Amino acid sequence: MKQYITIFILLICLSVNAQIGGENTFEFLSLPKSARITAMGGSYMSNIDHDLSLALQNPAGLSNRHHKMFTGGTNIFYGRTIYGHFGYAYDVKKIATFSASVQFVNYGKISRTDEAGNIMGTFRPNEWAIQIGASRQIAPKYHLGANVKFISSNIEQYRSGGVALDMAASYLDTAKNFCATLLIKDIGVQFNPYVKGQKREPLPFDIQLGFSYKPKFLPFRFSLIAHNLFRWNIRYDDPRVSQNTTVFGDSSEIKNPKRYIFDKIARHFIIGTEITIKKVVRINFAYNHMHRGEHAFENKKSLAGFSFGLGVHVKQFDVSYGIQVFAKGFTSHHFSLNIAFDKFIKKKS
Repeated sequence: MKQYITIFILLICLSVNAQIGGENTFEFLSLPKSARITAMGGSYMSNIDHDLSLALQNPAGLSNRHHKMFTGGTNIFYGRTIYGHFGYAYDVKKIATFSASVQFVNYGKISRTDEAGNIMGTFRPNEWAIQIGASRQIAPKYHLGANVKFISSNIEQYRSGGVALDMAASYLDTAKNFCATLLIKDIGVQFNPYVKGQKREPLPFDIQLGFSYKPKFLPFRFSLIAHNLFRWNIRYDDPRVSQNTTVFGDSSEIKNPKRYIFDKIARHFIIGTEITIKKVVRINFAYNHMHRGEHAFENKKSLAGFSFGLGVHVKQFDVSYGIQVFAKGFTSHHFSLNIAFDKFIKKKS
């Protein structure tokens, strides 16, 4: 068995690609589902708490604390693009906790033109995914969960659909304020290509490993997330630089080889901190090195790669705001809400 695992790992390493942009279809599945996730650099599966939006990203985080909880949010993105989500969770005692949610993207009104650039009309492209999730605690500190997604994409007269699966396992030690999660996301297939006769495109598959820790008596929770663990090189393949990527290293015409290799390693990580004040106010800071490498302008200072957020949790309500900086003058503003309807019912009783 060990030799098969070794061969599998070597095959992954040998198939590394020096450019990942535009490889996949249904890329909207990679967008952060809530303002809190946006504020933590685009992924926050390293923490499990009362926030249902985190559990929609990490299905192993679903539990009875999310019983009869609603979550929803929207993001004002580039141009006129708006995307968002809404979902609901329900706990069935001694069986599992289930969730149902919808993730959507509306790209606004776009002009339809001919080859000469003459406007022939307009169209409104959109994409959405219906997600069904379930989670179960298999031991005092261990949780397993999965999501199934049914995907639809509509771009003018072109249509495509698919299905995807997320699988997650989490270790949560509340006494030591430590959490670790392994997430394998978007395992799936495109049912039909946009143009008949073309090959099916891959989905934005990813393997992520996250850790978070809150020191005792301190309001800080530190988070470290590693993504794209199934491939080594996720840098943009700059055509101005001659590169030769191998499984043992890189042979490139670059001025600083050590800095280049460090950059390739750092692009796999997201680091963040969440400050909680009296369990009511949350302040988030995060840095995503891959986002900075892809969006920062050369020789120009900017906050590309950094993200910030603020959240307020009062009784049955949790409101969050997240801002993510992509490039100078371009930011993403995300708003989300959690409502615990179960607490309303208990309070009334």
